[in-house]
Parts: sequence; C-alpha cells; structure tokens
Amino acid sequence: MDTHKLSTSHSIFPDRSSIIILSLFLLSATWFLSACAIPLNFLQTSGGVLFQDDFSQPIGKWKRAYSFQASSDYVDGFYSIAVHQPNSRAVSTPGLYFDDVRIEVDTKKVSGTEHNLYGAVCRYRDDANYYALLISSDGYYGIFANLNGKFGLIGVKLMPASNAIQPPPAVNHLSASCNGDQLSLAINGVTLTTQTDIQLSQGDIGLLVGSLDEDGVEIWFDNLSIIKP
Repeated sequence: MDTHKLSTSHSIFPDRSSIIILSLFLLSATWFLSACAIPLNFLQTSGGVLFQDDFSQPIGKWKRAYSFQASSDYVDGFYSIAVHQPNSRAVSTPGLYFDDVRIEVDTKKVSGTEHNLYGAVCRYRDDANYYALLISSDGYYGIFANLNGKFGLIGVKLMPASNAIQPPPAVNHLSASCNGDQLSLAINGVTLTTQTDIQLSQGDIGLLVGSLDEDGVEIWFDNLSIIKP
C-alpha cells in the first residue's frame, strides 16, 4: 500500500461553536494540469458522463494510503475514507480536471461518530483551495469554501438540518453541482441549498470525510458519476 503525504493546518469551523479543527488532507499524489489546459468536459454536452467509478477495481484512480491521522482504500466494492483522530478531515482526489460538473455518489457511514462531515469536493486546486458540499450523519448540511487554507461555510453562519438526510446505516445519495458561480447540494433527490461563489472556476473533483470534536469516522462511497451540468 502506498503512503502519501498528509498536510496539516488550523482553521475555525463556523458551525460548531467555533471549534478549532486540525485539517488533515489525504492528497492524491500526482499531476495537475496547468491553468491553460483544456478541462476534460470542454467538448461534452449537457448531461454527458465525464467519469464514472463503482470502486469495484482497486486499480482505479483513487489512492490507497494510510497514516495515523487518516486512511483511504478500496473495501468490498466501495471506496473507504477514514479519519482516525478527532477534529480532522481528509480529502482524496483522482487527479482529473474539470470546470462545471455535477457529482453523484452514494454515501454510507460504517463506523465512528455521527458528529461528522462527508461529501463531495469540486474545483480542487490544492489542499488549501477547493469547494466542499457536505452533510453529517446527524442530519446537517452545508457548502464550504476552503480558500488559501481558510475553511468556512458559504452564505450562512451555521449548518442547517434536514430530514432528507437519512441516519445510519442508511445510504444517502448525494448530488453536488458546481456550475458557473452556482454551487448546489441535493440529498436523496431533495435540493437542500444553493450558494454563489466566484473565486474558484476549475480543478479536480474529490471526496471528503471529517470528524469534529469526537473520535474518528469511516465513510464508504459507491457509484460515483461525474456529469456535465
């Protein structure tokens, strides 16, 4: 199993009584196209599939890595991301390059705290710059921007709750759209929120798992599709 570098930083998490969290990013070690490169969806029509993965083959683009802070691997036909410490988050990316995308993926918590964060990442440039469209196992949701290492909610001060998010062990189907300056999050066919931000326009996609002030958490992902909005 390959071991990849984990970087750390501190940030204020705005929805849980200003908890200071330690950011642990599980990086895909590889390449990023230059700013002048053509995104993979440049010639694709709306509704076209840009990338798919059911995680049945461990030879895919997703990294298999382990450290005492976080890990990622293929497990029983799923892709697992786990954080092993409180106040941590991990991001895994496949090393692709898009502008406008809709990310569809099935998600399931298999162990750890319900006081967590997990979901999809778009326009990932590096470990300090990306958007994250996230839910928690205890029923909260939000759209976040990580800009120059400052991780916070877009458009609201606190994460709202929704009954559309099913508690464990249920599977939640997450749909995250990053289309122009519009960022939209839906769960199980219910649109939860749409926010506007113009600071990031292109980058990789990814998957994120985070714990807050309790022990770690493991999330399994399945049936990932990246679609042109």
